Amino acid sequence: MAMLQPFTTASPIQANFSFEDVSSGIGFLKYYGFNTYVVGDTRAYQLSPNTVYSYDISTGNTDANAKTFNFDTSVFTLPRTAKGTAIVNACVAVSASLNSTVKFEIFKVTGVTETSICSSVTWTATAATKNYSICIPLTLTQTVFASGDFIRLKLIVDSDSSTANALTLYHDPKNRGALTDVMSELSLNMPFAIEY
Repeated sequence: MAMLQPFTTASPIQANFSFEDVSSGIGFLKYYGFNTYVVGDTRAYQLSPNTVYSYDISTGNTDANAKTFNFDTSVFTLPRTAKGTAIVNACVAVSASLNSTVKFEIFKVTGVTETSICSSVTWTATAATKNYSICIPLTLTQTVFASGDFIRLKLIVDSDSSTANALTLYHDPKNRGALTDVMSELSLNMPFAIEY
């Protein structure tokens, strides 16, 4: 004989938040940067909350021209609001140029339209041969991401040296780079408003 369950209006789902997140009204989601194989020498650069193995552990410059990396999340299926200060942790290895820079900026992407949601920040190397662990705060304009939108972390890496790999960007969530004193992962800590 089946037992009848008492009627209740209580939700069967329990959402748990940390006290710090609830008190500030903001929760952080950590995304890791990596690349995937497309075909030949072509790579796709992505962001994921999962620590996957990047196809390449790092990518270096091939000439003295700036190189742009667009690290994209997958498209959102639910709306959310970005609010607060995002933190980017990056690792670069400089081997042949003092005038090396990395420009950081975050975009909301709708279809093929990019909209910047923060002021860009440019980091400059202080030594010609060194591994750097970089921590960059990016203050966001409060932005609503609709279903179908996604986040793009754009990095523009520039070196005045034509020596191959004079400036190398590391992007392995599993931290497999054989570097001294620095990690080889690229991460974006993205703040989102907690909706009550």
